[in-house]
Amino acid sequence: MNTPFNPDTLLKTLYAEEHNLTANRLNFVRTKAQYNIGQVTSVEFRQAQMNLLTAATKYNTKALELQLLQLSSDLLRAQY
Repeated sequence: MNTPFNPDTLLKTLYAEEHNLTANRLNFVRTKAQYNIGQVTSVEFRQAQMNLLTAATKYNTKALELQLLQLSSDLLRAQY
């Protein structure tokens, strides 16, 4: 069963993903600095990279879903 897009829920999710992305960016910067001075392993550094990439992908997906919702709404309202 396909659930229709809910703009309010999608917007709240987008804000949550934005917060998550910011947290992962900060974590990556900290982990990179620790890696450069030998305080974390390459595995931990790679995990921080992957977490940042995952967070960015989730944020971009939600942003594109919101854009799609806006475009489809515009198409439905268009008069030909």
